[in-house]
Amino acid sequence: MPLRATAVVGNLVSAGDGIWAWYRLADASYWFTDVSRRRHQRGAVMARFADLVGHRIQFRITEHPVAARAWGADFRSRTAHRARTPESARAESWDDVIELMQQRIEELPALTVPAGYVGVRLGRQRADPDQLAALLRGEVPRGLKDTAEALMHADHAVSGEGWTARPVTARRMAWLIASSLTPGLPVSSESLLGAEDGWDSATMEEFTAPVRATAEPWAPAVRIEAVRQGRVQTVWAAVASLSRTPSRFEDDPRAPLFAWGLGLPWKVQWCADLDVVDGHDLSKRATRVREELEDQIDHMGELRRKAPLRLTRLRDEAARVEDDRTDPLLDVRVRLVGTVRALVTGASREEVVARLDELVRRAVRDQGAVLSTHPGQWAAVRSFVPGEHDPTTTTGFVREVPAALGATWGPNTSTRVLDEVGPYRGWTTRRATTPVFWSPQDGPAHGRSGLTVICGVQGGGKTYAAASTWELEVRMGHLAHVLDPSGLLRKLLELPALRRTVREIDLQHAASGMLSPWRLVPEPKREEFSTAVAAVAPEYEAEYAAELADRELRRDRAYESARSAADEERRSLAVELLLSRLPAQLVEDSPEARIILRAGVNSVGGAFGTDPWQAVEAIAKEGERGKAIARIIRDSASARGGRLILPPPTAKESATDLLAHDPVLITAPNMPVPAANLQRRQWSEDEQLAAGLMRAAAWFLTRAIYLTGQDPKFVDIEEAGDIGGSEAVRGLAQRASLHTRKSNAALLLSLQNPSRLLDLDPEIGNLIGTMMIGRSEDPGAAAAALRLAGLSPEFAGVVQHLRTGEMLVRDHHGRAATVHWDSEYRTALHEALRSNPPATSTDVDITGVEVLTA
Repeated sequence: MPLRATAVVGNLVSAGDGIWAWYRLADASYWFTDVSRRRHQRGAVMARFADLVGHRIQFRITEHPVAARAWGADFRSRTAHRARTPESARAESWDDVIELMQQRIEELPALTVPAGYVGVRLGRQRADPDQLAALLRGEVPRGLKDTAEALMHADHAVSGEGWTARPVTARRMAWLIASSLTPGLPVSSESLLGAEDGWDSATMEEFTAPVRATAEPWAPAVRIEAVRQGRVQTVWAAVASLSRTPSRFEDDPRAPLFAWGLGLPWKVQWCADLDVVDGHDLSKRATRVREELEDQIDHMGELRRKAPLRLTRLRDEAARVEDDRTDPLLDVRVRLVGTVRALVTGASREEVVARLDELVRRAVRDQGAVLSTHPGQWAAVRSFVPGEHDPTTTTGFVREVPAALGATWGPNTSTRVLDEVGPYRGWTTRRATTPVFWSPQDGPAHGRSGLTVICGVQGGGKTYAAASTWELEVRMGHLAHVLDPSGLLRKLLELPALRRTVREIDLQHAASGMLSPWRLVPEPKREEFSTAVAAVAPEYEAEYAAELADRELRRDRAYESARSAADEERRSLAVELLLSRLPAQLVEDSPEARIILRAGVNSVGGAFGTDPWQAVEAIAKEGERGKAIARIIRDSASARGGRLILPPPTAKESATDLLAHDPVLITAPNMPVPAANLQRRQWSEDEQLAAGLMRAAAWFLTRAIYLTGQDPKFVDIEEAGDIGGSEAVRGLAQRASLHTRKSNAALLLSLQNPSRLLDLDPEIGNLIGTMMIGRSEDPGAAAAALRLAGLSPEFAGVVQHLRTGEMLVRDHHGRAATVHWDSEYRTALHEALRSNPPATSTDVDITGVEVLTA
């Protein structure tokens, strides 16, 4: 059957009931936001409804296919020139890795990208393609003056806060029509060829020619056949209509309308065909209807006949609309009147009917709403097509919906998190399964912090996410360094692609002086603060010279300020590392120990390359207490790792230059790093020394942030919790937040207990660009992680019940979603990263009768 639309140009559709303009709703942060944010979002959307009073609108919530091939081609073109070529012929190439990612996306059928569209009827006139094109150019065709003004009004109304909608492109408009005709089937490229030129009444059949829909009378589903990809493909579709609107209170925790199917393992599409009416007009209409119904009921009572249940229900519904006018808590200025429908697809009639039944059950169970099926399935399916409308909308399933509930329709389609230009990393969970892409340098690329923090209990998937990120950074040719005290990541060096590519440094055998505190913070370079000189006309040379001199003066001040900050940072770090050479009880019981160390360090200054032994000699001059502390530090030089911080005179000064060349993995497999929950005064001497070395090693790797140039850089510090609790960590976070934006670098910190960071600085969360929260069974740890991420503590229950490998991610845009990290498609890497292999479950009958093994 041909379409009712007679012309399509750009985002305008001329249909049987008038001219429609179509827009795409922007993603909105609604999930994992606090009450005030959700209330503000709903208020903004209700304002959009108020701007459209008197118009008819149509919402379409659908699923975009994932363009895996297009993403793969684009990602390959951006990364191939820098990717490292493995030295082993048995290793997979970078092209192989991208191909595996691409295949993984294509092989996971549930991966989709939800999208929301809204159509606004501009007027009841009809137009030909030339007139529609003139409207898009801003012209006023003859007889369409009101339509042109309505188009300008609609463009302004839908672009406001809450929707931030944009006119759909001609190609996307063609895709929406074609995909609505064949829900559940791919759209052929031939259907999109004429998008730029548009369609008229003679060419509209290009949409319906390869499509055939059949439905028997009273059939529960529609059978759709279409020629796709050179062959005939078949799908079954079924529709249910909203017959009872759920009653909601101010901030209902239940899912918003149109989001009820996002957690199902199959796709659910939605369509709402609605009139936007003023609440006062609707109330007067309801009063008139209620009075007429009461007259009918009274008349039947006079006849001593019982009134039908249908009449009493209609009267009660009309009374409820009237009562809303007296309820100050409800927004009654705008009401939406029309039909709301859900569509599911399946491979057979039985499958699609079973899926629709499950959706209906969930609507009652989880949302308190009733979805009903009806015999007019063919017309109901066809109503999802832009420009088509089901004639039953004037006789049945017409409902009045408060604007406060309708305001939740758009935001729930937003499932994107992290970025869309990096490598494939996994998919979102608990709603739609949308693929997730992430490059750690995406934050600095947008002027945001490059600091990423991953927290969660042991076994929650922190190492899996962080190490797989580091491996991809190495493969992409970035300067990628990692500190792994436990040495678990040494298994990755056995992979053919990383063999002879990554340099491993065992701290027990590292070069002397590598962790000297006066060499861990590099000196700012003057050229980084230089001013570019531009050619100017002779008449402006004097004015430009004055401006250039003023600019140079400001840059000189910035350079001197950076030098002073680096000087202070070295001194603070030196105090921390020298304190780590003292017994923990001495540090805690003798507050003057820090004062003495600070005095000795200040006396020698914070110049780059200062000899640590000069500070030790200066400390010995701080009275008898200073002599005792200096003697302990001298003795510790021969203890575990002492030569790394206090090098002998013969140590080479070039020990820190290796970061500018090859990826580095620093391990300390035999060092007794203290447990995260162990008090400092309970540390043994070896644990005290090891913690100091880990802290110094972390700062050593972060020197990569200062490397010049815009080449991508990445530093991963595993189990960073033991470097917390000191003023040095605050400087580390501040450096990462500030300097990563300047040098295209990213720093990732992995820790078990986020409370340590909050104890250090309650506002440290402002420095974090991206936050990833794994399972945290302790309520206090869950609340601390959410506070660091800037998320509401009401989601602590979600954090406590995350699965292994699943994390709640908040990106630098403020968007949040639960994400499953995926590297299973690369078998060797996946097996190397599985630090917690699944155990074989065994059920033992304690009665001694039998033993059952699963």
